[in-house]
Amino acid sequence: MLNLLPKTEKKQLQAARANLILLRYTFVLLLAFGFSLSILAGSYFLLTMTKTSAEQLIEANDTKATAFADTQAELSQLSNNLSSARTLLDQQAAYSKALILIGKALPSGAVIEELELEAANFNGTPVAVTVHATSSDVATQIRQRFASTAGLTNVNLASVSEDDAIEGYPVSAEMTFTISREAVR
Repeated sequence: MLNLLPKTEKKQLQAARANLILLRYTFVLLLAFGFSLSILAGSYFLLTMTKTSAEQLIEANDTKATAFADTQAELSQLSNNLSSARTLLDQQAAYSKALILIGKALPSGAVIEELELEAANFNGTPVAVTVHATSSDVATQIRQRFASTAGLTNVNLASVSEDDAIEGYPVSAEMTFTISREAVR
């Protein structure tokens, strides 16, 4: 049958088939392009929504951060106050503990005439005292007991003399010693 068709008709049929194939390819390409375009549009839409959501989250966090800025400022002020208090507490010395320390070192038969403690005495300045004792043996025991007491250092017995300043304690001794800050905390 093909042989019966003229050559021009055959060319027309071949061109029609080729046009049909080209039309199909064009239609498939248009469908692929439309699909790609819809994917791109959907991606753009999702990215825009994500960006908007992230910006809102950042704004909310900034609002919360400004609310906590006051708390952070109070916290740093409290921290500074605590470090100042710690510094003061490290420099503090309990006078009552110093008196108990001296009282424990004092042997029986001895009394202190006058004891004047100042803050400088806990920083290495020696304390000068006059001690009255019942005998010269007790006066020498005072120096030994003070020297062997932890927290009392640089114990010096300056002089021992007979003195009736306090009744029942005829011997007086002048002495100096240093009180350790660590011993009276």
